Amino acid sequence: MHSGRWRAYADAVVLALGLNVWVSVAVLPGIFTGAWSGTAATAAAAIVAGGALLPLAVGVWRRSDVLLLFAFPSALLLPSALFPKTVAAHVYGPGRFALVAAGLLGYLAGAALLTARSPRPPERARTLAAAALPLPPRWRRRRRVYRGLVAVVAVFAAALVYTALYGTNRAILRDMFPGRVDPFVTLVTLGALGLWLVLFRWVFVGALAAHRVGDRDLVRRLAALRAEARRARPRPTFYLAVTVALACMAWLLWLRG
Repeated sequence: MHSGRWRAYADAVVLALGLNVWVSVAVLPGIFTGAWSGTAATAAAAIVAGGALLPLAVGVWRRSDVLLLFAFPSALLLPSALFPKTVAAHVYGPGRFALVAAGLLGYLAGAALLTARSPRPPERARTLAAAALPLPPRWRRRRRVYRGLVAVVAVFAAALVYTALYGTNRAILRDMFPGRVDPFVTLVTLGALGLWLVLFRWVFVGALAAHRVGDRDLVRRLAALRAEARRARPRPTFYLAVTVALACMAWLLWLRG
């Protein structure tokens, strides 16, 4: 497929997946629960829910990973924060919750894969001999780790949100805050997502930082080279080589004289 057509196809797929998530998370709960009834509530919901589409549109146009993978999912939480009634227990049952979660994961995977920037392919290419060799065991292990990280992102985040929405926490909040359970469930859900971001960054990804960047010895060597380049000071061997070269030139001039 031509590169231009491929980009247009990828943008259309990401836009369609994003619109599906937007309808499922930001629009349908408000209509189903009646939280948007009334002129003022409808206007506010239209502004907030419509504003969530702005990061999606700009992200597809600019092919920005930050907008598509962070800003747009975060903007989808604004309608729930403004209308806590949309996270009521009867909105999403286990089946609907699994379907919405699968749609969100599909959007995130599609946005990450289809918007990836790849270098322009060369006009002429030749297959290296090493390409025919089997994949080294260390890279097979790394691929398993990467697949495990994807599974951790999907399962743990969905489990935290489901526990906040439908677990025993709702019954506890109902007993502690009668009549105000929906706002507190929204707060707990946002807290669960924030907690998961911290755990994923500092526990899961942080512990595998050395593994993800590759060989430790190579990384250490590259860091030393970068430090030497920043100092902008030649090594002692440079001065020795210059001294030897000057001595040889002086010897040649003496021989010719």
